[in-house]
Amino acid sequence: MLKIELFKILCDGQFHSGTELGVQLQCSRSAIWKAVKSLKLEFNANIFSVRGRGYCLSNAIELLDKQLILNALTANAKKIVSNIDIFFSLDSTNDYLISDTKLNKYNNSICQICLAEYQYKGKGRRGKQWVSPIGGNIYCSLSWNFNKSFHELAGLSLAISVGVANFLKHYGVTEVELKWPNDILWQGKKLLGVLLEMHGEASGPCTTIIGIGINFNMKNLNVDIDQAWCDLNSILTTLPSRNIFTAHLLDNLINSIQLFEQKGLAAFLESWQQYDVIQDKEIIIKKLDTVEQGIARGIDPSGALLVEKNGQITALYSGDVSIRLSDAKSTVEST
Repeated sequence: MLKIELFKILCDGQFHSGTELGVQLQCSRSAIWKAVKSLKLEFNANIFSVRGRGYCLSNAIELLDKQLILNALTANAKKIVSNIDIFFSLDSTNDYLISDTKLNKYNNSICQICLAEYQYKGKGRRGKQWVSPIGGNIYCSLSWNFNKSFHELAGLSLAISVGVANFLKHYGVTEVELKWPNDILWQGKKLLGVLLEMHGEASGPCTTIIGIGINFNMKNLNVDIDQAWCDLNSILTTLPSRNIFTAHLLDNLINSIQLFEQKGLAAFLESWQQYDVIQDKEIIIKKLDTVEQGIARGIDPSGALLVEKNGQITALYSGDVSIRLSDAKSTVEST
């Protein structure tokens, strides 16, 4: 499509005149103008124009490249990953892997991966939308076939979060925090989220879709997010290659899943305690139409949040629950 090819050219962050673009894409200047308008309307692309200079994207963007990512995977990951699908635009990377055709087509493979430059129905927990501006972040979903029951996979989301937190530290992101059940924060601001969806027999086997949304570079992007957030661009002095970073993220996810298969959540509990930002703090618990308060006391071996209320400890399972610190200054809520 013309607008996609145009966007690819503009990804260098330089000015391109309408005449130059028309010649390169073999179309009229009017068609270029319409394509730019479409990119703004459909994808909220931050493209601006200057008379006499042409069109320019607000940020240079390194588009995702399947071959670069595959080449950068470790030998272990290359043996596991049977396919990577990359889309310019998609409703949701999770939904793509969940679709019956994908589940049936690849039911004999262990792992499938889907990436997108833009999601128009990005998914968060409890039916909320994950804001997914074009080209600035990493929207990744990985499917994995487990010979385990839903119950045995109860702590997988937390294990993945710990693995990603360790991965971010490797890249120089200090002060990483985990907030039960699936938020990864930096200095109290949301940096990324994890969403797991399970399909199959409750007693096993089952396919689990692991969705990761990372705020990579949100500079100059048109976004409207209802909570405190940050991106890697604001944390790191120099941003890594988006493709290499994605490959290393996939390596980390695969390693974390394999460790979880072998040893369960027990292998991640100590690290969770180090990252846990709500432990021993007063929290507000929203559950359907009820609101309660308590003190977070860490997690149990299954991954349930332990909450103290009136001297009694109860276990809270994620489900349709949201958690936030009771401190009025806290602006991030687990979604």
